Amino acid sequence: MWSFEAGSVAQLAALGWKADSFRVGDKVEVGFRPMKDGSRGGQFMSAKLASGQTLCSNRGCGDGSGKVLAPF
Repeated sequence: MWSFEAGSVAQLAALGWKADSFRVGDKVEVGFRPMKDGSRGGQFMSAKLASGQTLCSNRGCGDGSGKVLAPF
């Protein structure tokens, strides 16, 4: 079980997120900034779908590597 924090529903919708962007069971690659204490979670940055489409958070599309794009 992982826990991530992201922007509000309104912010994510403005960035192109939809209720059906992905479904339970879909494989999604998640980019995030990890928790300082090493627990399983962090600040959500992006989701790369199986189709190759990337959905970003309100903080940009960084992958946790320190290379974070400016917010839209």
